[in-house]
Amino acid sequence: MIKQLDRDFLLSYYKEMVNEIGEIFQLFIEEMPADMNDINVAFENKNFKEAANLLHKIAPSFYNIGLPQLTKKAQLIEILLNENNFYQAQISLTEFEAELNDYMPAILAENERLASMDNAS
Repeated sequence: MIKQLDRDFLLSYYKEMVNEIGEIFQLFIEEMPADMNDINVAFENKNFKEAANLLHKIAPSFYNIGLPQLTKKAQLIEILLNENNFYQAQISLTEFEAELNDYMPAILAENERLASMDNAS
């Protein structure tokens, strides 16, 4: 089953800033792969402080595109890292990435929809 974004959440979250949604989605799509790669490299290098800092940096991005549950999961991984619970953090990161990948088709589709609305104006 393809996961869907909560458009009602997005509309209520952005209210007057509807024009900015497209830019935010585009930035997310452009930057998130590199951000996730940096987190994975930090994990591989056992640089858990850097991984926690990177997770802290990206956590709000998920809220901004209508996935507050992924914000909470990124924050949980950050907490696990700060508590030196590296094994559980790795398991949670794997689950987090799988869920993010499940949402990517919906994120890309929403970005296309927003871009087409922008081009129509």
